[in-house]
This record gives sequence, structure tokens and C-alpha cells, in this order.
Amino acid sequence: MSRNVNHSIPPDARIHVDSASAAENPGAYSCREHPFQKYSDGKLLFTRYQGKLLSLLLHNQRLIAASAFETSAPSGRIGSVYIGKVKKVVKNISSCFVEIAGEELGFLSLDGFAHTHRTPPFLLNRSYDGRILEGDELIVQIAGEAVKTKQASLTTEISLSGRLVVLAAGKTKANISSKIPRHRKKQLRQMLLEAGITDQAGNVRQDWLFPDSQTEPPEQSFPARTSQGRPEMEMPSFGLIVRTQAGDQVPEGNGEFLAEYRELRRTLRRLYQTAQYRPCFTCLWEAPKPYQAVLNQTDEAEYSEIVTDLPELYQELSVFFQNSPFLSDKNKRIRLYQDPDYSLGKLYSVETKLKEALTPRVWLKSGGYLVIESTEALTVIDVNTGKYTGGAKKGAGEIFLRMNLEAAQEVALQLRLRNLSGIILIDFINMQTKEQEETLLQRLKLLVQKDHTKTVVVDMTPLGLVELTRKRISRSLKEQLGQVPSMPGMDT
Repeated sequence: MSRNVNHSIPPDARIHVDSASAAENPGAYSCREHPFQKYSDGKLLFTRYQGKLLSLLLHNQRLIAASAFETSAPSGRIGSVYIGKVKKVVKNISSCFVEIAGEELGFLSLDGFAHTHRTPPFLLNRSYDGRILEGDELIVQIAGEAVKTKQASLTTEISLSGRLVVLAAGKTKANISSKIPRHRKKQLRQMLLEAGITDQAGNVRQDWLFPDSQTEPPEQSFPARTSQGRPEMEMPSFGLIVRTQAGDQVPEGNGEFLAEYRELRRTLRRLYQTAQYRPCFTCLWEAPKPYQAVLNQTDEAEYSEIVTDLPELYQELSVFFQNSPFLSDKNKRIRLYQDPDYSLGKLYSVETKLKEALTPRVWLKSGGYLVIESTEALTVIDVNTGKYTGGAKKGAGEIFLRMNLEAAQEVALQLRLRNLSGIILIDFINMQTKEQEETLLQRLKLLVQKDHTKTVVVDMTPLGLVELTRKRISRSLKEQLGQVPSMPGMDT
């Protein structure tokens, strides 16, 4: 039986070398959960696997995150903005189906349009009167990939994401990631105010988002979209979200932040202006290329080196790092691996790591193990004591709590690695006191806060199952990879 052991580090912990212990043992590391400390051995790999572009994030030789992309796709899908046409309105589920490109339909929920908490859609064929009708033309963004039999999910709340900041349509406030420490939030709010981005109340100044011609280059003129007159279009307001990565970078200098903000602002303004002159099914904004999406979703502190065996991608990455105003470390090491006798995949045991990432059974360092099973409706994770016998001096309550805390750490890592989403139920080992259960829940909440994808620990059910939800953005790793040959002796 294959044994996938957690060798050293928890998900998103930062590696810290203890100088005293390192002098005696060069391989000794201690793990501290500092949100902005760098990994000393993190590597981001790009290679091809079964005809797909594969990205892998490794810490201490352990696979932490992976994504697979179709090489035929010039860019990613999530985040792309289209002019869509409503093909069918389904009132009983308060939703509609919108055609976006090549007769592809997407699912758009209409819940909340009648209330003030949701941004009204930006219609191009008429003025919005509180209704969405068949034949309406509107601006939509892909919010989630098509999964199995479900269409891609769409939203009319357009947002453009950078590494440091996100601009969101229909909002007015400047929000800061909850993962940024309090003292740095104060620094960031002061920076936004001094830069003229926000006012004293924390609202985004709309004149900064849509400046006059003295501060911005003139807009390109376009031919009329139709011969018929169109209603006057009012530009929506925009708010912003300061991302977690900005907490590490901006206090040392806000140049990259402001450059990214200005570029996203220009892109958004042009997107809405040009939409009024474009036909249906036009792609107004393409999502970043796969490698750019990976870089945007991965903290720079999580890797010290990028390695690829693809010459063309190596050139693109080199140019991207040198020319992008949004990356703080332009000297990040990018290495082209060239060894005809020993491939990059073999060097880092890529196929073995992928197979281990997809097997249901995950072994813990203590000898316990997890069993992860996904169905159409939810994912169930079962925690087992396995080969763990415990110490004679320790009570059962302490043993089970310690195993559950270790399991929680591994669960948080597996959620990110396998890209599990939707409803997730975890059957931990039964504990003896309410205090122990509360300790476990608080620990799990702390661990999932570090996840780049929104994850919420709901509660422990009366049956002792911990329920959590993870936002569904893209397909699971298993769906992305397709069929991966099983390893001999590995549970499947």
C-alpha cells in the first residue's frame, strides 16, 4: 500500500530556519504561520502532461497546488467578459440562460436584481426597468467553469483582478482583505487616501476611476453598433478590494499598486465604452493566459524559483516578469530546464505526485489517514486512526484531539491541492469534551482562512460531522487531469 506522508509543513505555513538548531542540523526547520514570510524552497513548475499545460507548486518537494489547462486554449476562461444575449428566462428558478459565444449557453441567476444589494445589469439594447427579457443584450462575465452537465456560471457584476487589487462594478467602498494584519490595513487605508483613490469615508472617488482627458489618453472611436439610436448609457460606479498580496508589498512602496490600479481602471472604462459599439457575442476582455492566472493566484512569497522545460513559455515568463509593473520581485529566478536524458517530470516525480493527489486515501505522519470521496452533491472526508497506537501516558481524549488537529491541517491542504468545492463533510474522530470540539473547529477555521478560494467552516452537526463550504470557481484537479493511470499498490 502506498503511503502519502506529510513530511513537514502545514498548508500555507511559512518556513523559518531556526539558526540555533540549523547549526546542529542543517535540515532542521520550524513552521510558523506568518502570513508574509517567504518559503525558502518553494518551486513553481510548468510542464506538459498528457497534452495539457501543467502547473505545480512544490514546498519541500511536496505538492501543494496543481492546475491543468488545455493547450489549445489561448487564454483562461474564468473572468472573460462577453456581450451576451438572453435566450431563455426561467422564472420559477429566477434565472436565465445567456448565449455568449459559439452558441454556448451560460447560467445567470436573477436573484437579488430587484433589491439594492445587487448591481443592476448593464443592458445594451434598452434601458433597464427591473426586468430581464428574452432577447436582451447585456454584459456578462464568466464566474465559474462548466462542470460536468452544468453550464458555465455567469455574473453581471463585472470585476477585473490584478495581483494586488480588484475593481468591482456596482460597488463604491474600498475593502481590504481580511487576511491582512490590522496594522497594515491602517497603512493601506492611509495610502489610498493620500493617493486620492478614496475619500475620508473610505468610498472610492469615481472621478479617479473615470478621469478627464487631461490625465488619460483620448479614447478610440468606433463605428456605430447598430443604425438605431440607443439609450444614453450611464457608467456604473466601481469599488475596489485590496488583495492579500498587497499587505506584504505596499507598505514598502506603493508604485506597483498604483500602476496596477490605473491599468485596471483604464481597462474597465474602455470595456464599458466599447461595448456600446460591438455586436453580440463579442469578447470584450479575455481572461489572463493560464500561466498568468497561476501567477495571479499564487503569492509571490510561496515560491523562490520558476522552472519550466518549455522554451516558448520560458521566453513568455521572462518578458512578463520584466515588463509587468505589478510584480514586486522582477528578479525572480526563472530557469529553463534542458536535459534530454532526464525529463523535468522525472526529476520532480510529477506523475507519482499527481497520482498520490488523486488517490482517496491520504496517510498522516502519525499513522492515521484520511479517506476522501467526492460525489455529484458533496465531498465526504473520513478521519481514521489507522496505525496510530498512541503513548501509554496519554489519555484517549488528548490522543484523539492531537490526531484531529493533524487531520485538520491535512484537510486544509487537500482542499487546495484537489480543488474540492461545494459542500464538504468531515467525519473527525469522536472527541470526549465540548472544549476539544471547539478547539478543533477554531483550528480548522484558522487553517482555511489561508485558502485563496473562499472557504467557510459552517459548524459541527448533531451527528458530529463538521460541515464546510468552498466556493466553486473551476473544476476539481481530477476533472482537469482526466484519467491518470493508477500506481501499483495504491488505493483507487
